[in-house]
Amino acid sequence: MSYVAKRLVQIPIVVFLVVTLGFVLLKMAPGDPVSLFAGEGASPQYIETIRKAYGLDKPIPEQYKNYITGIFIGDWGFSLTFERPVLKVIMERIPLTLLLSFTAFGISIPLGVVLGMIAALRRNSPIDSFLSSFATFFDSVPPFIIGLLLLYALSVYLGILPLGGFMTVGTVYGSLTERLLDLLVHLVLPATSLALIWMVGYTRVIRNTMIEALQSDYVRAAVSRGIRHTSIIFKHALRNSILSVVTLAGVQVGYMLGGVILTETVFSWFGIGHLVVQAVSFRDYPLLMGILFFSSIWVAIVNLFVDVIYSVVDPRVRLS
Repeated sequence: MSYVAKRLVQIPIVVFLVVTLGFVLLKMAPGDPVSLFAGEGASPQYIETIRKAYGLDKPIPEQYKNYITGIFIGDWGFSLTFERPVLKVIMERIPLTLLLSFTAFGISIPLGVVLGMIAALRRNSPIDSFLSSFATFFDSVPPFIIGLLLLYALSVYLGILPLGGFMTVGTVYGSLTERLLDLLVHLVLPATSLALIWMVGYTRVIRNTMIEALQSDYVRAAVSRGIRHTSIIFKHALRNSILSVVTLAGVQVGYMLGGVILTETVFSWFGIGHLVVQAVSFRDYPLLMGILFFSSIWVAIVNLFVDVIYSVVDPRVRLS
């Protein structure tokens, strides 16, 4: 409990430093977001009116103080692009990103674990070489290329899946079931694309840790006691290898909000990643700051949760 309490105290400090750094960097960025928002040909008077309306006419220290104060009362600013509160815009996009990410996790982790086990048990065989080459290919190719290849093969060439988006435009759904089915059909391509990228890490981690576990003294001792081969694999080697999967999954969950940007852009999946691209394109600094603030909180909380889970899975961490 003392460890958790210590981490809970650290979270607001880390978030505060991240938000402060992000605020400074955005203020140092070139260009004027107000002029871009006002459009070409806008009069200086109109630009100044917008600047005052969003509080951007005040000194930077005062803008920083107002922003930090607003965070604590739930006022994350006003989006220049969507002309709505930043918090509401982010909350509308979060469910789609979580749906995409956790679906990809549901595919990549089991598949990566199975392929890693096969490679470890068939070490230095043609199957191991094939799986290593398979993993290297998906690790080397940029994520958007994988997405475009899947998009061309399954949507353009075969025409069996939609090109993008998260729903069919203009469709009138007769029931909630029809709406969910349409959402799932649109989810297949982006989730598969993301899963193929994330799967590589799990495959390599399981393969390397299982090979090391199978050569360890406690496995040799289990073999000498006549324990069944399947029991040695699943209860000894795989169980210890899962610890590495927990660590890797925790890292990916923490950074998944920024890791889905390319995938969401390719498949027009309107989640947080797509929102980041829009905010950068229109220099919507209040929205970018809101996304940065939300992401920093997400990473801090997920890291704490993973540390707690790791201590439960590995008794050695709990005892230390």
